[in-house]
Amino acid sequence: MTHQEMWAAYQAVNPHEDKEYEAWMYGAEPDLLAELTRTGVKTATASAMVWYDRDGKSMPQAGKYSVILNSRDEAVCVIRTTRVYVIPFHQVSREHAYREGEGDRSLAYWRQVHEDFFRAELEGAGLEFSPDMLVVCEEFEMVFPNTPDIPALFEKWCKKLRLTPDWDVRLELVDDPEWHKSGDFKVDCDDKKAILMLNAVNPKRENLEEVIVHELMHLKLYPLDQVTESLIDSRFEEGTPARDFAYRQFFHTLECTVEELAKCWLLEFGEDKEFSFGRCRLQKSFTELYDGLKNLE
Repeated sequence: MTHQEMWAAYQAVNPHEDKEYEAWMYGAEPDLLAELTRTGVKTATASAMVWYDRDGKSMPQAGKYSVILNSRDEAVCVIRTTRVYVIPFHQVSREHAYREGEGDRSLAYWRQVHEDFFRAELEGAGLEFSPDMLVVCEEFEMVFPNTPDIPALFEKWCKKLRLTPDWDVRLELVDDPEWHKSGDFKVDCDDKKAILMLNAVNPKRENLEEVIVHELMHLKLYPLDQVTESLIDSRFEEGTPARDFAYRQFFHTLECTVEELAKCWLLEFGEDKEFSFGRCRLQKSFTELYDGLKNLE
């Protein structure tokens, strides 16, 4: 989607809003930072004041809108600036560093990565970095597309699938960009406790409600999972091809069954009934798989 198309979509549901906007991408790691913004983890950014002074650029203003782009110039989300202030680099606060949502969200991390970025950026223009240099700090909110209320969806599906109050289940949002799963579980069967870990930074699926239903369905079927694994362990010797084959077949069938059940429940009771195709988009086409395949003549 282009930035014009996303802005038109936003205007269609918010016709009373300002008709002007800017479209831009982050200077460092545009894909990761755009995704952090889309998911609401990143609600602030910072830039060197020198560029506004030297190039006569307009400062960001509270109340103005921007369409955030990824590295392919595709629109990711719309933000509205809520606050702008100028401060020396070394006085940037812990609160601002946390709002930027990067790394471990600490001030020490923020200072390190931003000093490295500003040094490289300024050096390219024959300028030098200084801890006293002025930084434009901008705070914003993501206004489009609307993100789901993840905790509310989690609570809804725990009740819908009758997991609670029999189980104690906790939601944990993972904001580590190195964690590549969409979702996962930690389970204590003895105490009937579980933690659902959900990727809040870079999920492989676009529909986070679908991920929640899928993972909770795994917990729902967990007793069957454990019985089947025990049967495989008792029947096949560890390390044998037969045991490996049984495990592969079981987990493949389990995953397909869980996904099918999740789709059924999502279509019947989901707030967002659109299925995710993120992983499918990464698959090669037939032409790519069979490179050189020619039509019969």
